[in-house]
Amino acid sequence: ARVLASLPPFLSKGHVSVRPVVAVVPDTFTPAPNPDEVDQCFHVPLETFLSTDGYSFADWEFTRGKRIRVHRFQRGGHDVWGLTAVMLVRVAEIVYG
Repeated sequence: ARVLASLPPFLSKGHVSVRPVVAVVPDTFTPAPNPDEVDQCFHVPLETFLSTDGYSFADWEFTRGKRIRVHRFQRGGHDVWGLTAVMLVRVAEIVYG
């Protein structure tokens, strides 16, 4: 993999710091996700996270007195939401402006 960028960390609802790393991976790459954390892996074009098609959101209480917007996207029969969605939106904003 060729690392293109490392973004500032995001804080999860469980107060875990998650730092997105953007990289180019070869077509032969096979993900090996932790089954306790990932239900499934699939491909979605990055630019679709800038579209409102199949988009919804909810405002949740993150910590006492602080609300956050939780993004949700329906993409190719898959539900992409929460921290994953907010990180993908941020990466798409950087890449596509």
